[in-house]
Amino acid sequence: MSSIQFAVRTNSIKVTEVHLFNSGSFNITEIDRESLSDMANRVRFGCSGSSPSEMTFILHTWHTFVFRPQRDVRLLAAHTHFLPEGTVSLAARKANSWLFETPGFAVCSVDIKMKLIIINEQGDIPFSASTGYLNIFELYASADWSHSVSKEAVLESDLLEFTRTVGPIDIAVWRTWAIAVIAEYKVRADASHYASFDLDFQSFLGLGLGLQGLNCPMAVINIEE
Repeated sequence: MSSIQFAVRTNSIKVTEVHLFNSGSFNITEIDRESLSDMANRVRFGCSGSSPSEMTFILHTWHTFVFRPQRDVRLLAAHTHFLPEGTVSLAARKANSWLFETPGFAVCSVDIKMKLIIINEQGDIPFSASTGYLNIFELYASADWSHSVSKEAVLESDLLEFTRTVGPIDIAVWRTWAIAVIAEYKVRADASHYASFDLDFQSFLGLGLGLQGLNCPMAVINIEE
């Protein structure tokens, strides 16, 4: 008999951030990792940066849901759902030809990915699989020799709009094992030659669900008993 199991609260949320820049200014607000309630498993942050040369900011988040079967089952598929809400602002300055400057350029992207790991009672991993990255947002501002450019965009989504799946598969999972489903966000922003970026994933209210940030509302597995 086939059935579906849902997990609506993460077991853990992990965040790493990387800043790479030759010169310029960078600021990031405190990063909040929150599993506030069912379907509110989010990372909230805001950051801004500008550079006369080159700057890169990368934020990774991993939202882990763990299933523990009550009996021996066969795992047929696993799914993660993503619900991002935030705003991105970019500015790129035109070049001064008499100073031999290069026109400014800024870009921001958001990608999602999922990983499935089966863990036995000894802590070994008899099976793992992952999807590739899927780009769900990209905004860029590119100036030229005569025009500066500013752009702003809102990233928001409907429930179940962004989903990643591992499957179909057919893997035996014993009742003493665990199934870990991991949802991953990768946010990247680049600015060069007097360009800047401003990312707000903490105060934007979007759909009014109170889920502003990088949220993963649930993970789902399909099993056969």
